[in-house]
Amino acid sequence: MVSDDPWKKLVEEPEFNDSIEKFGYYSSPLSFQPFIKKYNLSLRNRAPSYLSIDFWSGQPKTLTERRCYVIRTGKGKFVIFNENRFAKPYLDLNLAETKNQIPVRQIVGYQVLRNAFKQHYHEDTNLEQLRLLGVYDEVVARLFGAKEYHIGPRGHRNSKFQLYFIDKDSDSRAQFTYDGQEELDYSIWTEDSVLVFEAKQFQTRTGIPGSVSRNLGTDIGWHKLAYPCFRFHEYSELNVYPVYYLRIDTTIYLFVFSKIEFESDGMVLNRVADFKPNRAFRIGLV
Repeated sequence: MVSDDPWKKLVEEPEFNDSIEKFGYYSSPLSFQPFIKKYNLSLRNRAPSYLSIDFWSGQPKTLTERRCYVIRTGKGKFVIFNENRFAKPYLDLNLAETKNQIPVRQIVGYQVLRNAFKQHYHEDTNLEQLRLLGVYDEVVARLFGAKEYHIGPRGHRNSKFQLYFIDKDSDSRAQFTYDGQEELDYSIWTEDSVLVFEAKQFQTRTGIPGSVSRNLGTDIGWHKLAYPCFRFHEYSELNVYPVYYLRIDTTIYLFVFSKIEFESDGMVLNRVADFKPNRAFRIGLV
């Protein structure tokens, strides 16, 4: 029988519950495909659909009802954490706090280009549209007081680094290795700083969401912002700032977070203090 929940059998296992009770997490000894075979599962989707959860509202009820959540660590591996011990690495953003308006630049001529942008509701396209409208000029000026900036690398790549999770009970850290794909949607560079963009968007007026989230993207996973930042950790002179671009219909929200603090070999993923934006902007498109 085809199912869309791979966790029902696991959460009844004594080894799962013993590990959650003792350590606050369960680190699967199996990658996802052998895990599926072990429990004779027939699932609708591929592994990333069950392991790489973009939004908190997408976490499976089988886990959240037990105050648990799953984090992908790459190459089909995963860890399930108990929220009572390890704070969930997901944001809870308030759109009402984005009171800093950024005006868009009026473009003279280029009617065909302007129409072309309006006909494309895609993250890559709309990230470029903000450059055309002068939004990035204003963001860079407000953040850094600098006028010159450049567009940097973007796209997928495989990365390997250490993930640390803070245990609320002991203030110690659990350590895991991430070895897998991460994606950088956009980057803006000044001479000594880089804004690393994660982009999500929704179309509520058509009833067709850009991604699945009952909270319209305000509950994004911190891993979506933090993982692509690590590709620049080796540049010690560089300030790396995660940025979340959230578009809902014709309104864009830009949440800029504090400079990310790397470990020598990785990052802490569930430090709650990291999850509050340092600056937030709103852009209204016509």
